[in-house]
Amino acid sequence: MHKLSLGLICLLMVLPSVIKADLPVHCLKHHAVGTWTFMIEEPKTISDPFQNSCGHEWPDNPAKSYLAKADEFSAAQTFQYELSHENSAKSVDGNYGKWTMIYDEGMDVHVDEHRFTAYFRYFPNENGRVLSNCGKTLVGWYENTSNGK
Repeated sequence: MHKLSLGLICLLMVLPSVIKADLPVHCLKHHAVGTWTFMIEEPKTISDPFQNSCGHEWPDNPAKSYLAKADEFSAAQTFQYELSHENSAKSVDGNYGKWTMIYDEGMDVHVDEHRFTAYFRYFPNENGRVLSNCGKTLVGWYENTSNGK
């Protein structure tokens, strides 16, 4: 029993140094407050839900996942919102909604029937160190909450 406990303790001490499961981005709420322009593509119908990869490879390659769809995104519609410290979101036409941070990695914005969810941009520099760009996002998700699409 003692050997098993010692082995388990050693394993638990080693695992945190080996496992890396978080996005390498760190942005705080004050970085997100301000004016944001969200762009969406023309809607696409995908019959096989397993083909809905949002531009990521299968299996995903963490070294390149920040590039997913970045070179093939074509905006069909834009929305502009002012995000406040109090978690309210205001559209340019005066409609109000809400927004929230997703930990320190992204944001979720909901105004009228429009919902945008995106992670903040990150990229490796020439030394391989990952840097955050809290003023931009990666390609994210859009939902029209009035029709669920």
